[in-house]
Amino acid sequence: MKIKGLEGFVLIVFSILLVVFIAHISILYFLNHDIFANRILTSYLGNLLLTVAIFAFIYKNRVKKTERLGFFFLGGSMVKFTLFFIFLNPFFMQDGSVSRLEFLSFFIPYSVALSVETRQLIKELNRV
Repeated sequence: MKIKGLEGFVLIVFSILLVVFIAHISILYFLNHDIFANRILTSYLGNLLLTVAIFAFIYKNRVKKTERLGFFFLGGSMVKFTLFFIFLNPFFMQDGSVSRLEFLSFFIPYSVALSVETRQLIKELNRV
């Protein structure tokens, strides 16, 4: 049974982010770092929810507003970065700089979610 559409996307992005999250915290554990430091759970969960919301918005408008979908996609990325700077960056900047681990705790889930979202949007838009 092949799951398509919005439900399929939620299942796919959740599954992939879960696997990446487990790998990410496993690597942190084996390197003797605090696995839940740097707001890693907030970052993964936030990226999941925002990615699903952005995909759902684009998916629901894919037929009626096809000429605007690229702007919706770029606007969604801008929203993600804006929320990052509002909610996560202040915690990262408490010591005056963003460490590699802090950067990766945001960038890994962001880039994975963005890649999955882009791939699925291309598939869905090619069907229209």
